[in-house]
Formats: sequence, C-alpha cells, structure tokens
Amino acid sequence: MCLSLSLILSFSLSFVVSIDPNLRRGCLHV
Repeated sequence: MCLSLSLILSFSLSFVVSIDPNLRRGCLHV
C-alpha cells in the first residue's frame, strides 16, 4: 500500500514537473 502510494506520488510529481514550464509559459502569455 505504502509502496504503491509512493510510486503514484513520484509519478505525479514528475508529471507536474514536466508540465510546469508549459503552465508558466501560459501564465506569462496571460
């Protein structure tokens, strides 16, 4: 259970990190 939760957390974190530059670019345009 804990291992699965940790895996999901690290996966979502890497996803957020990869999409973050796009979000910042969007905020800059707006």
